[in-house]
Amino acid sequence: MKNLTFLALALFLSSNIFAQQGLEITAGFTPGLSFILNDEDLAEGQALNIQPTFAFQTGLTIGYNFSERIGVATGIGVAALGQNYTTDYDNTSADDQIKYDRKITYVRVPLLLRVGGDPTAPSSAFFRFGPHFDFLSSAIGRNYGSANNPRDDSRNYRDINKFLSSDKAEIYKNFVLGLTVEVGGKIRINDQMGVLLLFHLETSLTNPEGDDVARYAGFPTSGSILEPERGAAWNLMVGLNLGFQYTLSFN
Repeated sequence: MKNLTFLALALFLSSNIFAQQGLEITAGFTPGLSFILNDEDLAEGQALNIQPTFAFQTGLTIGYNFSERIGVATGIGVAALGQNYTTDYDNTSADDQIKYDRKITYVRVPLLLRVGGDPTAPSSAFFRFGPHFDFLSSAIGRNYGSANNPRDDSRNYRDINKFLSSDKAEIYKNFVLGLTVEVGGKIRINDQMGVLLLFHLETSLTNPEGDDVARYAGFPTSGSILEPERGAAWNLMVGLNLGFQYTLSFN
């Protein structure tokens, strides 16, 4: 009798778990602020003042829910990151300060673990995190000069060649491993649909810059042709993710 009771309980629990499983499709857009941090750049002071830089990431993920609260997701998206700079010399007017930028775009493949709250509540906590795999799509740098002496010195870092060589210089790496963390809430529309509002934080775990960045990228700091020394850099982005979810239940 005891064995039959345990068997009945096990069947009841397993049926509930499988009834709560399903595919979860999420479309999201995250505007935010981007930074490319490097110790040498930060030490330059007035020669290279870091400015707020708009960035975004967007994409579509498909997840599998093991239960009503826990699941995994992967998909494909685009991340547009970068960094704006300006000189900030004392006794120099704003119209004479020189402006630079870096705009880096990746095709992104995330692998995220998601943990949610009560799916029947009108609103619930929602958390997801995991690695993302970034594949370089474009990398452009510009020197705009100043307002009083404008210029457009654009460099495509993917196509630049080494001096006296037919080899391509590695300014930005073709692959970067990163980490995404998102925390916030889910607003329930019905059993299948919901809206996500999540604080978004991401960083690169590997150096996005290549070995030739200081020598050939046209950075106003961090070495020269004779002394191309530059430490590792990190991509960093903070933002707010707005997403729409649709769940395909198996029951």
